[in-house]
Amino acid sequence: MEENDSRLPDENQIRSEEDKPRSAFEDLMFMDEPQTESPQTIQPVTQEVAAPPLKKVNYFKRDLGLSSITGGLTYSLAVLLYVGLSFFISFILGIANVNTDGNVFIYVSSLVSPLAICITLAVILCTRKVKFKEIFPVKTNAKYYLMAVLLTFGMLFIGSIVSTFFLNFLEIIGYTPDDSFLPDVSGVQILPAIIFMALIPAFFEELIFRGIILHSAEQSMGSVRAIFITGFCFALMHGSAQQTVHQFLLGCMLSFLTVRSRSVLPAMLVHFLNNLIAVVMLAFSDSLGLAVTMEEFTPADMLLGLFVYAAIGAAIGMFVWLINDRRKPLLAGKKYGISNFFIGASVGIAIMSVMWILDLFLSIAA
Repeated sequence: MEENDSRLPDENQIRSEEDKPRSAFEDLMFMDEPQTESPQTIQPVTQEVAAPPLKKVNYFKRDLGLSSITGGLTYSLAVLLYVGLSFFISFILGIANVNTDGNVFIYVSSLVSPLAICITLAVILCTRKVKFKEIFPVKTNAKYYLMAVLLTFGMLFIGSIVSTFFLNFLEIIGYTPDDSFLPDVSGVQILPAIIFMALIPAFFEELIFRGIILHSAEQSMGSVRAIFITGFCFALMHGSAQQTVHQFLLGCMLSFLTVRSRSVLPAMLVHFLNNLIAVVMLAFSDSLGLAVTMEEFTPADMLLGLFVYAAIGAAIGMFVWLINDRRKPLLAGKKYGISNFFIGASVGIAIMSVMWILDLFLSIAA
């Protein structure tokens, strides 16, 4: 009898269990538990609590952090600074009588966009309470760098094919592509061309588009919507009608790679290699004989063709791999995130749309 009685908790044990501190999880479970002395006094709650009214979004609130509003405002600010600095620097170079066809003018002009991006990032990081590591994640799996290399060559040829068809369509309506301002890349002058035309744009453009804009948009509108919207803003920012489709596809692919890898570095690698190949081809196109004609179809041309098909196939394979990659699932978002982004980015989109239209119609009129 004494054994059985000893198994029952006495009053002191019950009181010690009641006084024992609960864990955080238990506090959440019992946070709404009424504090009463007797269970008979518990009354069922039948009154429904009305949901709080929706508050109007304050687009200039400082503690919004990474949100679609922040991403949209970032784009508008970057465009405003880019346009303003472009006029200012062009005015200064004009007063200094700098040759518009020389390397100095081209390289100084190429620094306008990175400078605008630097100022934009400084303003956003200071005013929106965003940490730099949130927009510049670097840790990722090594396989994504391999994907980046394979995607680079595939997207280079895919973009060239798509751009050719789109340019043919534009030429039907009277569009004439403008000659690009390209620096002299002969000899050792290829080194500053690589720095100014490949390295710097790859770092700063990816930092703002795949860094702050993509991550901000993704938090509110979800991964898929953020990928396409970031690609759209990336293409529009270049203000060139003939490059629109190519830049859009490239921007979407870079965004998709960033979403899956959860790092900006693979996209930066693709961007850098893409620009680097363009500079190298510009420097060595004549000596390498890259102009292929149907009348002189040599075994070397056949190897080049096989390389092109292999690169395109590899890019398609990498895209399928990214679709089936489950290392980081895509985020779901709300539709209102789209409207918030476009409200914040409306100024930048309007300015770049005007520049895009001017580039199209002024070329047709000429």
